[in-house]
Amino acid sequence: MEKNGIVRKIDELGRIVIPKEIRRSLNIKSSDDIEISYSDNNIILRKYERLLNLSEAAQKYVNIFSKLINCDIIVCDLDRVVACLNNNYLNMEINTNVINLIRERKASIYEGELFGGVSLKCFILPLIVDTDLIGASILCSKNDINDDVKIIAFALNALLSDLIYW
Repeated sequence: MEKNGIVRKIDELGRIVIPKEIRRSLNIKSSDDIEISYSDNNIILRKYERLLNLSEAAQKYVNIFSKLINCDIIVCDLDRVVACLNNNYLNMEINTNVINLIRERKASIYEGELFGGVSLKCFILPLIVDTDLIGASILCSKNDINDDVKIIAFALNALLSDLIYW
């Protein structure tokens, strides 16, 4: 475990402040969930990402749905790819413009750089569970985005939502 020498006091309500430098380096925002656990004599704080906990199930759905249509299917949280047909994309950071589209909480068509210099035509469908924005299903096609692509995205999000909810 890395030690960085930052010491914080616990206030009367049991709260501590996570230093700005650490929040910035881990991309933790004020509304993010933090998982708290302990081991031996250590308290462990970890950015909690519900979709990452379901990446194995998401990967199975991606594999199944990709056989139905001729396009790449990507599932992402609000930072990076957590499941995809092309494993070269796994864990790649999503372009800020795409993240901003996802944060608008509405389905959208995007043509441009998705991540790491990869430019694609995509249908982006935010994944929202109990009013929480979790991530998105992104379906990328070399052709036009048709209704079949949109239906697959909605079906994938419905299945992922059910898994996250339960």
